[in-house]
Amino acid sequence: MIRFSPAETRASEPAKPPALPIQPADVIAPAAPAEVAPPLELMSTAEPIAKAKSAKPRAAKRKAPAAEDAPQFELDA
Repeated sequence: MIRFSPAETRASEPAKPPALPIQPADVIAPAAPAEVAPPLELMSTAEPIAKAKSAKPRAAKRKAPAAEDAPQFELDA
């Protein structure tokens, strides 16, 4: 069985630099708070519903053609 002394194993590892303490100047202080936006005004429920409903009904959505309905083209090389 081979045993290594702590001096041999530590010599192969790179030395780590000591950790530097954080200085108060390194910490970024938050800037002054931005202007606060005015509170939103709430509308009664009847107005938004009336605006959301359109006089003209929506057109039906087009469906993609089925795979078997798509034309198959054969390329002659």
